[in-house]
Amino acid sequence: MDYKDTRKKFAKNMGASAIGKYTSLLLKLLLNILLSRILSPSDFGIAAIAQVFMVFFDLFTEMGIGPAIVQKKNLSEEDLQVIYKFTYGLAFIAAFITITAAYPASVFYANEAYKKIFILLSADVFFQALYIVPFNILRKKQNFMQISKYMILGSLTRFAVTLVIALLGGSFYAIIAGGLAEDIALFLLYFRSFPIKWGVKYRRGAIKKIGSFARNQFVFNLVNYFSRHTDTFLIGKFFGAAKLGYYDKAYSTSRYPGSLINGVLSPVLHPVLADKEKRPKDIMWAYLKIISNLAFLALPISVFFIFNAKDIVLLLFGDRWLPSVPILQILAFSIWYQLISSASSSIYQAADRTDLLLLTGIQSGAFNLLAIIAGIFLGSPSFVALTLVVTFFINFVFSHYLIFYRVFNSNFKPLLIVLAKPMLIALALALVFSIMPNFDYHPLVNLLINGGVTLFLLALATATLYFLEKTSAGKRKQ
Repeated sequence: MDYKDTRKKFAKNMGASAIGKYTSLLLKLLLNILLSRILSPSDFGIAAIAQVFMVFFDLFTEMGIGPAIVQKKNLSEEDLQVIYKFTYGLAFIAAFITITAAYPASVFYANEAYKKIFILLSADVFFQALYIVPFNILRKKQNFMQISKYMILGSLTRFAVTLVIALLGGSFYAIIAGGLAEDIALFLLYFRSFPIKWGVKYRRGAIKKIGSFARNQFVFNLVNYFSRHTDTFLIGKFFGAAKLGYYDKAYSTSRYPGSLINGVLSPVLHPVLADKEKRPKDIMWAYLKIISNLAFLALPISVFFIFNAKDIVLLLFGDRWLPSVPILQILAFSIWYQLISSASSSIYQAADRTDLLLLTGIQSGAFNLLAIIAGIFLGSPSFVALTLVVTFFINFVFSHYLIFYRVFNSNFKPLLIVLAKPMLIALALALVFSIMPNFDYHPLVNLLINGGVTLFLLALATATLYFLEKTSAGKRKQ
């Protein structure tokens, strides 16, 4: 498949994926806005801890199986059924382990509510495990339109159930029950598209086909989990649920841009590039094009969030969430390189180098853990955010060193070239915001003014670069 075919296929799949992802994100954002006016920061803090536990137990049901199904081309229909049955066994085990963790969690956080919470979590873990195989079979077949339909139906289910329970006074249970309702709906939808065949006999050979790839992916996911979620565990323990609620609100808000872009990009990128496993140069040029486009969006977004954090928080969540503002301003510095880095996992997977993915996971996990401990020691969630921003950048550099030097057999020069122009645009935008007066209008009006300035500068920069490239091309022809 040549570059044009790959680009057309990629664009088509991106469009199909975007329908479901953006609808889901819009519903999630709307739900978050409504819940911020119904539930307290403490409720959000407790729910954040519960959801982090949920992600942890999910790791032991997924076990890297999903990406392995997408990558491995020698899996027969019977192999997939064997793996499917295997995930059912994992689902029962993970649900049982989740229930047994209820008492230790309630003791650690000195809150009896976690005993009931973990019963709901065990059911959620169980149902989420049951659709791992059919979901990734659809990804392998690049049937992103069907995935989008299911995603929208699942998100609508979560939205309705969560909001009703919250309005009835269900506090943090509303968030957890909504997630469970979504996963039950998704299980039913995916089971309908790919039902399990219990008559297929178990064969170890089917598991062996995905063994090494899945193992490296699972260990990476496990390490990455602790590097990404230890802050939630420790802030909840040492600073309390309310401060965790403020921190989690800022952290989740800083990740919205990444969710909007990479939530659509990453699921599509691996299946499309998997066919180029033996052609790393082709993967490199595709990735550079992606980085170039991401950087033109991500760097200005970072600057916009830094200078408009207060208005963003006030507009979306209300004035009782103002303690989240300084944390959001700090985390905004990392938006651009986190957004770019989140696409890198697909590159390791497409090149069948999950060994290097694991290596970068171990490195980033160690650095993030040290940063979180340092932030806790310094005494506030803001310091945790600050130390993490530093280590996120170190992780970005190390991960791209492995990608460009070890996967692509190249160097940093191509990466620096594609980042240079977006960097200049971001610096120009930061300078403009620095000299602009601070408006004291409604947050929506302030954001519209500053958003208009950002879009104008981006349009001006794009037109200028286009003119310069055309002029340079004309001179070369002469």
